[in-house]
Amino acid sequence: NDVRSLAKYLERFERPESVALCFGETRQITCFIDYHTKDFASHCKHQANFQAEFGANYAMWRKFCERPWSQKEAGEFLEDRAADVTEPDSASIMEMVMKFDALKKVSFRSSMRLHDGMRQFTYHEENEARGNLTLPEAIQIRVPVFFGMEPDTVKVRIRYRIEEGALRFRFMIADREIIEQDRFQRCQDALAVARPDLMILNATN
Repeated sequence: NDVRSLAKYLERFERPESVALCFGETRQITCFIDYHTKDFASHCKHQANFQAEFGANYAMWRKFCERPWSQKEAGEFLEDRAADVTEPDSASIMEMVMKFDALKKVSFRSSMRLHDGMRQFTYHEENEARGNLTLPEAIQIRVPVFFGMEPDTVKVRIRYRIEEGALRFRFMIADREIIEQDRFQRCQDALAVARPDLMILNATN
């Protein structure tokens, strides 16, 4: 279900009076093949619908950003999705995951933001030995936002919280609504290029 499939369908059935209505809030395009003309009011029974669906990998990140996670859960997710991350590189991500695994039984005490945008955490081990862990405040992933579209670079912010000595993680896609609106506009633009004679209008639900 992508814009190319919709364009192929319209290539066969489009008429001079056909109209496409784009609903940004629901990320849907409805094409009325038999739309009204100035001389005839149509029942608009012949329709073609396109629903922009999130790309599988982007959908995973989007879902993961819905709630906070433990150190173990965050590490497992980053290990599974390391191939999506472009900055820092996958080797750095895997190194971060291994650090998480090695620091399961430490107690985090404090954190401070460094000048390079990283965040440094101080922890105590069971024998009261102290150590530091440095983590990024943001990463970049490269995935298609919508199915069938080209991959995009997306910034994911990471927020940390120390709760009773444990480190909690919250991932947030930066400017998520703006990104998704912009990528849906690209779907509209792709349809306009493929079907230049089709009237395309923005609409609200």
